[in-house]
Amino acid sequence: FRRIRSIQKQIEQIRSTPLPDASENKRKGGSFVIDERDGIDSSDKHAHNHIDSSPHRAIEPASSAFITFRRWEDARRASRTLLHRPGRPLTCLLVMAPQSTDLDWERLVKGKFAAQFVRDWLVAVAIWFFQIFWIFPISFITTLISIKSLEVAIHPLHDFFERHDQARNLLTGLIPTLLVAGLGILIPVILFVIGRKGQTEMTFSGLHNGILIRYYKWLILNIVIFFCM
Repeated sequence: FRRIRSIQKQIEQIRSTPLPDASENKRKGGSFVIDERDGIDSSDKHAHNHIDSSPHRAIEPASSAFITFRRWEDARRASRTLLHRPGRPLTCLLVMAPQSTDLDWERLVKGKFAAQFVRDWLVAVAIWFFQIFWIFPISFITTLISIKSLEVAIHPLHDFFERHDQARNLLTGLIPTLLVAGLGILIPVILFVIGRKGQTEMTFSGLHNGILIRYYKWLILNIVIFFCM
């Protein structure tokens, strides 16, 4: 823009000056055109010198970078190009930045990296113990279905169930099922409380993904493996 403005000023000055005499033009042999070109070249050099004179800041190499784009089309093009690099799949690992509403700001301003690392490991170990030892209360509840074993262990129950058949049917069918289903419904809530209070996940989407993965592991471990055994 500076070059264009300088050229416009030169043109306005040339237009405002009076026309030279034809005889002088013949004597000078085209010096008028040469002066105009010299003026344009000098303005061009001045613009380049002004740009070159601006201080250059050295950019230090880093292992990671945060890049923003003015248009979403450019961001999509860059993500597609950098993700698929034939022959060099691990040269550049691309992760989309989370939205500001997805960040857990209370978690971002707390703790240090070493403490967070140890805390994540402790939470993971605690959740695995919880998933493994969950079978003991479940097995205790399922023993309520076996009324015969309870009648053998507790003799007054045998007389009670002999007089009340409806209570026998209720204990053998409905109550154990409701207890197991209610405890199973509370599992996502328990995992969410443990992850929210104990883990150091910075985004809510990452926290929810971790809860879904842990709940899926709990289902596989407790329902498929233990009950099949």
